[in-house]
Amino acid sequence: MKAFLIAFLIFPVTLFSQDYYSAYQEGYKKGYCFEDFGCTPPNPPNSPTPRSGFDSYEDGYNRGFSDGKAAKQKNQKSSSQKTSNNYELPKFERNYTSNSSGAYSNPQAVVDNSGSVFADAISSFGNNFSSAINSRPRKALKNEVVTDLKVDLNAFKYIVFNKLIKEGSVSTSGLIKNKVLKRLSKSNYNVVDISEKNSKKNDPIPNDLNEDPTIGLYASLRVKNNFGSSIEVRLELFDSNEDLVYEKFSVSTSSWAAADKVSSELASKNHNYDPSLEKYLPIILSDEEKIAIQKAIDSKKEYALNEIKRLKELLDLELISKEEFEEKSKEFKEIILAN
Repeated sequence: MKAFLIAFLIFPVTLFSQDYYSAYQEGYKKGYCFEDFGCTPPNPPNSPTPRSGFDSYEDGYNRGFSDGKAAKQKNQKSSSQKTSNNYELPKFERNYTSNSSGAYSNPQAVVDNSGSVFADAISSFGNNFSSAINSRPRKALKNEVVTDLKVDLNAFKYIVFNKLIKEGSVSTSGLIKNKVLKRLSKSNYNVVDISEKNSKKNDPIPNDLNEDPTIGLYASLRVKNNFGSSIEVRLELFDSNEDLVYEKFSVSTSSWAAADKVSSELASKNHNYDPSLEKYLPIILSDEEKIAIQKAIDSKKEYALNEIKRLKELLDLELISKEEFEEKSKEFKEIILAN
């Protein structure tokens, strides 16, 4: 009984955040194994502390999915770097002053496992949410946007090409990169190319970008030449926190067509830099995701109602005082009465 009461004393501390943390863990695993059949995800890291107003189950899942996918890509890139011809972007100090409400730059948080009972109670709606996402039909990758644009391009001053991963013909890779750079430049993007191993061949990094890396998006271009049958190109954009914000995959039989297709969405938007704009676009949920989130809310309210009933029983048995009952049930009441 003593252990039971102690659990109730510490439980409210983790009540509101536990669904965020458990969602982050689930999302991280799904993101790490995204489009990788037979993948075994690693143990997720501790989730970052959620920003005020960004601590829902949906926010936790999306953050975990993004981090897991980025971790997988980082591992893949680390292994390919041994043979790739790349010049590394200097490591910037991440002292952000961005006006974005969607950037994540919080320190890692230590999660109190005493709230795991709540994670177990909401596991059913966590499965509903992840199932809703995974039930989406997978696109046959040919000329497709794999990750929709998550940022307003006009809120960033530069696009920095700092990764060129070559598989097959080196000349084909360079040709496609140059065509992509030229096309983006024609659409008024400020393009900086530091993808060459020989630093003398790279563009100088602008002073304002060195001082504030958040004003740039960082591009990775992977080119695979299948020697006459096809050319595969993957273009990825990351923010300065190394979060994936856009991904396009294209296949064509010519280098010109491949460069044109992989850059078509970006080049169709005439760039006009405006530092006052919000960098990150709002997340648009599918109908399936909305249903899953509503189920999560309903399940959460049901759990809170049951906990109040249990507290009332403890009060009736005089195991807790009326003041303790009011204090411990306050947060549960707010969940039940929330719209």
